Amino acid sequence: MIADPLRTAQRAGRAATDVGPVREADTLVTVAIGLGAEFLVGTRDSTSAAEPVDYHLDRLLNPPD
Repeated sequence: MIADPLRTAQRAGRAATDVGPVREADTLVTVAIGLGAEFLVGTRDSTSAAEPVDYHLDRLLNPPD
């Protein structure tokens, strides 16, 4: 289910096509869970928790030309 938006973006030419949507979705969920846990225990604030997710999404959705 989470991989579907990436597949759609790939078909539309708005996402990197050299990555597997399921693997990238799994990675994104895993990173988000870990960062969420760090936020909950107070080792990260909301900005520093969002930065790695933003970085990952930016790499996927804005591939280099």
